[in-house]
Parts: sequence; structure tokens; C-alpha cells
Amino acid sequence: MNQQTELKHVSVLLNEALEGLAVRPEGTYIDGTFGRGGHSRAILQQLADGGRLLGFDKDPEAIRVGKQLAAEDGRFVVVQRSFADMAEELRERGLHGRIDGVLLDLGVSSPQLDDPLRGFSFLNDGPLDMRMNPDVGQSAGAWMKNANGYYFNDAGEVILAATSKGIDVSKYQGQVDWEQARANGVEFALIRCGYGSEWNGEGEYNQDDETWEYNADECTRLGIPFGTYLYSYATTEEQARSEADHVARLLGLKAPDHEGLKDYTSKPYQ
Repeated sequence: MNQQTELKHVSVLLNEALEGLAVRPEGTYIDGTFGRGGHSRAILQQLADGGRLLGFDKDPEAIRVGKQLAAEDGRFVVVQRSFADMAEELRERGLHGRIDGVLLDLGVSSPQLDDPLRGFSFLNDGPLDMRMNPDVGQSAGAWMKNANGYYFNDAGEVILAATSKGIDVSKYQGQVDWEQARANGVEFALIRCGYGSEWNGEGEYNQDDETWEYNADECTRLGIPFGTYLYSYATTEEQARSEADHVARLLGLKAPDHEGLKDYTSKPYQ
């Protein structure tokens, strides 16, 4: 049994919600926030054989529980969608204009708060995820990287190369807000400038980091000292020398050795 299945959930204001919903035995109803199914099970208890209940949720664990309930009770169906898509789902199912009541229990559920892996907990450490569906979109940890001027991984952890005074940057961070980074105390940067490789004469290995020039120009403009690095694939001395030339070219210290490579000598980076 995993951690999620061990988490208990008690529906808040269950009786009051059912009273307000005023369930008709043969009616068709929507539970727009299925969660762990407390409200849905109570609604099903008040429905006759001809009644129907459609549940919505984005949370994969809620959908797992919902599918179990659907397998037990043919009057119930669960879909992994936001309740914001309710009208579209109802049209697709031919139920538009035929719904007798809708229940929405808005907010996070207690299992989401109790499970530190979801990132909502104030009591336990865990990755800063905070998505209703962890399989869709960016986690809160990844989203906040530019707002703070530092890079965070998907677990919401500061990458080891980024210290309290510096920032390690490559194309994988997206576009960094350098003014915000400086305002947050960044005093230097390590910027990935490209990928190590050996020239093959056809341009196949022109692997400049697509964000290199922007990052270098912004650091230069703002007076942020920076160094540079690339990921080396060299296995021979000749390849290592080729990679060193690659870095020197990107720093504007030498002109390109081959056509098709960008020339940075007009603005050498210091």
C-alpha cells in the first residue's frame, strides 16, 4: 500500500452539501471536485437506478480512486479534466442542459496537504510541486526560478552550482531576468556557452548554446562578472583543442575558423 492510499479524507460539511443539492433519485448530477469521492459516494446513496453522477478531477490519485468507484457502481463515471471544462464535456456526452445539480468543493484536499510529495504541506519537507495534476505544466519550484533570479530544479531545490552569490546558467533555465538576479544579490555568473565537439567541415557540430549571447550581453550591460564553460565530449588532444577554440570564439577572443560560425570579435567579452 502506497502513502497516498493510507491518507484519510473526511468530506467537510457533507450533510449540509447534500441538503443544498437536494438530490432527486432519478436525476443527473455533477461532482466537479471528486477528490477521494466522499461527496460522490453520498450522492450515489441517494440516487435510484436511473440516476447518474459524473465526477471531475485533475489529480491522478483522485482519478485512480474514481475509476475504482466507477467499476463498483455503473451509475458513476469519472473524467480527468478540470471542472472548467465541464460544459465541453457535457456537450460531448450529450448531457448539456440535462443536469439537475452541480457540487463544487473548491480548494486542495486534505490528502494533497498531508502528502509532502505534492508540495502543499506546511508541516513536512518535500519538492515544491503544488500542481493539481503533477503530470501537466511546470511545478512551482521550476516556475519561480526567474522570479527569484536563481535557477531551481523541478523539485524546488536550488541547483548545487548556484550559490548565494552566484548563478549557473544554460539554455535549460529559460531566459533569466538578470536585473532581478542582480537585485537578489547575484554577484557573478557561470554561463554555459555551448557543447564541446570537433568540427566536421559541414557545420553539423555548430552547437552554440542558443542563450549564450543574450546572457553574456546582459551580464556585460549590468556589470555582472561571468565565466564560461561547455560540456566536453573530447577524447583526444585534437578534440580538446577544438573545444578550447570553440570557447575562445564565443568569448570574442578569436575569429571563426570556418564559415557559418558566428563572429563575436566585434564585442569581446571581458
